[in-house]
Amino acid sequence: YDLVIVAVKTGALPALLPQLAAAMRPDALLMPAINGLPWWYFLGDSGPLAGRPLHAVDPGGAMLPLFAPERLIGCVVYSRVTMLASGHVIVSGRQELQLGVVGGEPPLHGIAARFAAAGIAATIEPDIRRAVWRKLIRNAATNVVSALTGATLEQLGHALACGLDPRTLALFDIAICDGIHKLLDKPGLVVHRVILN
Repeated sequence: YDLVIVAVKTGALPALLPQLAAAMRPDALLMPAINGLPWWYFLGDSGPLAGRPLHAVDPGGAMLPLFAPERLIGCVVYSRVTMLASGHVIVSGRQELQLGVVGGEPPLHGIAARFAAAGIAATIEPDIRRAVWRKLIRNAATNVVSALTGATLEQLGHALACGLDPRTLALFDIAICDGIHKLLDKPGLVVHRVILN
């Protein structure tokens, strides 16, 4: 295959990725469609933490060397689904993939076009790491509110869309872009210890 899409819980990756690395063609691309901080976060990055493993999701850094950054497609998934007791999945609301470069120059436009042809919205993010943090922070905020209120993410999304000033959203975006890299660059901070150690 030219592109392998992995959509599993993050905890399954340490056992799955070595098998995929051994089975895939050396030039095939891997697109992990997972939530949270991906193991590849600092792979292909040019910042001070470039090439460092995220031990919280990649214990011992075992997954980091399995795929070169140019073989990875960053992916952030926006999908509202509900799994019934019967195992059936109900899909509702926003369905979108945000794709971005981890390293190199993968054919993102062609991949996005194929998803679009299959009826799956796919946009290309100029900074996939920023998109990862945007989703992570939104999940952290909305999951707590959803648990406390019993409201679905769709109900919360509608309430937020009607009530948030665009300037607030722009400020939120700037904080994500500029703030998290500064936090991760300070070894004494709790966030640094939790994510990197």
